[in-house]
Amino acid sequence: MRGEGWLNTATAYIQGFWHLDPQGIQAESLAGQAVFDPKGVDGEAARAFFRDLRQRFVTPRRSRFAQARERATDLPQGSIALFLQGKSAYYNGRCSVPMDRMILAVCQGAGVRPVVVKPHPQRPDEAAGPMAAALSAGAKFQVTDANVHDVLAACAVTVSVNSAVAMEGFLHRKPAILFGRSDFPSLVTPATESDFPQALEVALAARWPYPKMLHWYFNRHTLELAAPDFETRALAAFANVGYPVSRLGL
Repeated sequence: MRGEGWLNTATAYIQGFWHLDPQGIQAESLAGQAVFDPKGVDGEAARAFFRDLRQRFVTPRRSRFAQARERATDLPQGSIALFLQGKSAYYNGRCSVPMDRMILAVCQGAGVRPVVVKPHPQRPDEAAGPMAAALSAGAKFQVTDANVHDVLAACAVTVSVNSAVAMEGFLHRKPAILFGRSDFPSLVTPATESDFPQALEVALAARWPYPKMLHWYFNRHTLELAAPDFETRALAAFANVGYPVSRLGL
């Protein structure tokens, strides 16, 4: 919803962080129009933020959705980790490539790298048909329900439509390739069915400043509920859509 007094809110990829945006969420936010410039991010603050996020999520192997507790031992190193999201990732034209064709394109463009496919933990049934169709078309991949952090630790790159695992992958210093629109296009490598091999080469060759990327996105474009400045930033968001503190009666 857009207009005076309207703000859109939803979880911003990592637990505890939220969008509060006048334009939209999930590839519709104002953040999606912003361009990341590492020169404008304080390196020391970014490194501290990065360490804190890793302690909160990587060390305990914690994610937004329930994950396997046991550690996976059968994941190939240096793989391409393809994370499936279900139908919700395709709403509002976010992606025009059907799930089965995305799987096939990744497998055909993977070169010597193995492909590991992880269905969405809340929607595994939605992946069954597309995976079967991709297999019938000649795709070769390993399916896993392992903890997302085990998959990220083993892989070389993540692939999805616009999944939160892209951000979680940054915590493991792994680049992200997206087939769909997102709220963070300048932090990833875009791909289509026809150019996936080139996108893979670009993503793996680039030097991504992961701490600065995460600090820039979460501290400039989202609100953290537990942050000391949450109230100040939330009230500023209200003011930006026509509701300053005085109009709110606070």
